[in-house]
Order: sequence, then C-alpha cells, then structure tokens
Amino acid sequence: MEPYVQGGPMSFWRSRRRTLWVCAAALILILLLWRPGADRFRARLEQSLGSALGHKVEIGYVSLQILPRPGFNLSQLSVRDDPQFSLEPILRADESVGHLASEFAMALAD
Repeated sequence: MEPYVQGGPMSFWRSRRRTLWVCAAALILILLLWRPGADRFRARLEQSLGSALGHKVEIGYVSLQILPRPGFNLSQLSVRDDPQFSLEPILRADESVGHLASEFAMALAD
C-alpha cells in the first residue's frame, strides 16, 4: 500500500471540484440577491396581455423572479375598460406574479 502523497492527483481534482462548487454557489447567490431588471419587457408584456384580453393593459414596473418558479413580478397592473363604458379600470392590482409555463421553459432549454 502506498502512503498518501500531499498534492497528488486526487487532491488536484478535489480542489478543482470544490472551486467549481464555490463558483456555482456564488453565482446563484448573486442572481438571487441581484435580480436583473426586466423593465425593458414592460412594453412587450403590456402589448401581449392587451391583445390577449382585448383591453388596454398598463404595468408600472416589471422584475424577474427566479425561485421558486421562473416568472415575472408585475407591480401597479391595471386593465382598462373601454372608455365608452367606464373610465375606471376593470382590474387593478398592486402586485401580481406571472409564472412561465413549463412547456415554455422546456422550449428555452432546447
């Protein structure tokens, strides 16, 4: 039986694996703490929701949500009614969360 040699090949791979785990953990922590702004998607979301609902949609601010499920946090969401019927919005929400469908997430992974 050979004695354990300090700095041998197993030590190199263990330290490399540990370094990769530390870097991955740091990246995940950074993404959780610094949620990138998604406000650049606001106009696109307003247009998509508006065409789906058939009413004008206004969103105050958009941010990304990573955990527990990927999606968007929408603040100051309002869906306007036709001005001929009412000047008040049909729906007004201070906070709203929209999750990505699993089919969409799988399509992004391909």
